[in-house]
Amino acid sequence: MTLTARAAVGQAAPRNAPRHRILIARVWPPLLVGVVLLGIWQLSTAFGLLSPATFSAPSQVGVRIWGALGGAPMYDKSIWENVAVTAQAVCVGYFFGAVAGVVIGYVLGRAPFVAAVFQPYIRALAAVPKIALVPLLVLVFGIGVQAETANVVLMVFIMVVFSTFSGVAGVRADFVNLARIMGARKVTVATRIVIPAALPAIMSGLRAGVPFAFIGAITSEFIASSSGLGWLMQRATAQYDPTGLFAALVYLVVLVWLFVQVIHAIERRVLRWQRR
Repeated sequence: MTLTARAAVGQAAPRNAPRHRILIARVWPPLLVGVVLLGIWQLSTAFGLLSPATFSAPSQVGVRIWGALGGAPMYDKSIWENVAVTAQAVCVGYFFGAVAGVVIGYVLGRAPFVAAVFQPYIRALAAVPKIALVPLLVLVFGIGVQAETANVVLMVFIMVVFSTFSGVAGVRADFVNLARIMGARKVTVATRIVIPAALPAIMSGLRAGVPFAFIGAITSEFIASSSGLGWLMQRATAQYDPTGLFAALVYLVVLVWLFVQVIHAIERRVLRWQRR
């Protein structure tokens, strides 16, 4: 067997390996690192290297998380109520922000004159720290999930509109012109050429919008909310309760992870042609 053939066999072996072995190989290294870090954290608090009053301990955080799962209230509210408030604001705000970003980004990418007129205003909005807009949103929508959702819409819109604009504006003009010469209508050009070519950039903006959606929701809950995971973390901080703070952070991390998995699943479905 030649060296080239051996190399080809060596490269093909991992692809032919059982799926459970591939899954184990991907999961156990980060899982092992996490267990080690938790062990170091637990030992550090046990031996006084870290103050339990500031950092709590993984065992105490685990007890608080388990108790909240069983229905024990955290500051007079169940964890599920707080998770539902944050999840609602993120899902609704992400949807409307993404739709608005894709539509407006497409229009700007296909109409250079419109882009020249409105792009400076969109860039100015993007440059403003969104947390500075929360008081204005509270005045307009009041204290509650409406202002929180509006902040999420702004955060996601800014990320998606620029990525969509970049993807649409980057479509090769000769492809569009050739389709028009062959008699393709505007709808056909948009659905068969422009949008498919811009999809990688659009999905990149949608991915980047996930953490910004949660940033918008949590910062709004810090400032003007009476429920939600951000409110829960702010309340735990005010009560100097590190165990409750870390428990709320764990719930937030899990919620973000689930949302990211949904976006990745959509991306794999939409961009499946890239793997061919």
